[in-house]
Amino acid sequence: MSCVRLILSGDSTVHLPCPVGTLEEFEEEIGRISEDLNSLPRNLWEDYGIDLVERALDTSMVDVKAIYELYIDSPA
Repeated sequence: MSCVRLILSGDSTVHLPCPVGTLEEFEEEIGRISEDLNSLPRNLWEDYGIDLVERALDTSMVDVKAIYELYIDSPA
């Protein structure tokens, strides 16, 4: 939560804690995400991504979708 506050405050130097794990663990996770996305229609990929973030964060104090909508690139 403190990292989200720093980002939203406009602080240009934000360090996010990120456990990297091993390359094999990373490849396994990417493989799972890829399989999930391949089984979903493309119009549901955005919701899938938001759901991933919501599961990884304590969203009791932040509305992930509202923040996402502030920063999404609008279609040209």
